[in-house]
Amino acid sequence: MKRKGIRSAIAASALSAVLCAGMLAGTTFAWFTDTVSSSGNSIMAGNLDITATKAELDVSADAQYTFTNRDDETETYALAFGAAEEFDGEAIIAETAFAPGMWNAKLLTVTNAGDLAVYVKLNFVTQDEGLADALWFDFIGVNGESVTGELTHREMSTLEGFGSDMEIPLAADESVSYILIYGMDKEAGNTYQGMNFNVDAYILARQQTEGARYDAVPTTQQGLEESLAAGGEVVLGADIVMSPNGHGETEGYLVAQMSVTENTTLDLGGKTFALNTEETTESLPYTPAMISVMDNTLTIEGEGVIDAEAGYNTAYGINILGGTVVINGGTFYGAMSAVQVQKGTLVINGGFFDLAATIKVAAPQYASYLINCIDAAYKDGSAVVEIKGGTFVNFNPSDNAAEGEGTNFVADGYKVISEEQDNGETWYTVVPKE
Repeated sequence: MKRKGIRSAIAASALSAVLCAGMLAGTTFAWFTDTVSSSGNSIMAGNLDITATKAELDVSADAQYTFTNRDDETETYALAFGAAEEFDGEAIIAETAFAPGMWNAKLLTVTNAGDLAVYVKLNFVTQDEGLADALWFDFIGVNGESVTGELTHREMSTLEGFGSDMEIPLAADESVSYILIYGMDKEAGNTYQGMNFNVDAYILARQQTEGARYDAVPTTQQGLEESLAAGGEVVLGADIVMSPNGHGETEGYLVAQMSVTENTTLDLGGKTFALNTEETTESLPYTPAMISVMDNTLTIEGEGVIDAEAGYNTAYGINILGGTVVINGGTFYGAMSAVQVQKGTLVINGGFFDLAATIKVAAPQYASYLINCIDAAYKDGSAVVEIKGGTFVNFNPSDNAAEGEGTNFVADGYKVISEEQDNGETWYTVVPKE
């Protein structure tokens, strides 16, 4: 996946570009700190290429856009912006010592540079400590050199619902621009000092085709479970802590917590998916498999973490039982296996793999099974592992004991380089042969 400064995800049934945001705080005020990427994957005869830019206020230039506060005509704004810059991962809004009465604005532009018509909409996920009560925002549409509409001081607490029912059609090569204006109420008192307001903001686009749907952006255990079951493009919208469920199992068997049966792409989105360690302090009568791939292909991308830490219990991050898993990135902690193949195929192109915290201290020798297959299935060829990239802690993909001494999971044309760490660990990284 090509990185441009905005995340973009593509599926056969849905096309999405994702504009992500970071922290909005009382003293460090920052939005849109994540990246946007764009892809030219072909869908039928067309492709999606969504880009996004931002422009800063330029107080020395002649005003380009003028508007007033709908509720107070004496409050007028005459704004000019500098040159547009593509998002490259930095915070586009970062205010220090943001105080009552202060405000700022950015000009944001989303462009459909592909040749498929799309619908664009907004989606927000917020976490608030009370600061939202003192903040306001608005998005004002821009049409050429004029604005559409007037400023409305929208309460920041309404941000999640803003734009959820609005879809903007965007033809090939068309752009849509908005002025994002935000501020703190003049009357805000010292009560709000030190409070934080966090928001993830997504600009979603889907192809203008019957049946196309937006990417799933789950923020809860139930939402992630339903999204993985449905398949398509899934982007983690928040850190998710999963309560394990044995479904009545008491004999120590492996129990799937979430299942994949449709072609699915999971973008970890910089978030963490983990077991609830408060519910794994006692001995579990079963072994949880956080994600079980039963059929078709699960592709995992993006920076983020899948952590199977479960105290002194055994837990697997991913179990393959009939499907295929392709891992292109992310960090994976296993207790003891980060990924196990019962039947199917595992392809690792990238990522970082290590034992979960408790087992790493209590039984570090189990690093030998960090990537594992069922022995009989590996021998008869129904369980396959091909490693073409990634870094593995104390586990040599080309020479391990997972399926007997000397097991080699490294694909043809690749090799392993090792590096001793200051803490005594050995990191094994798979790279192409020269």
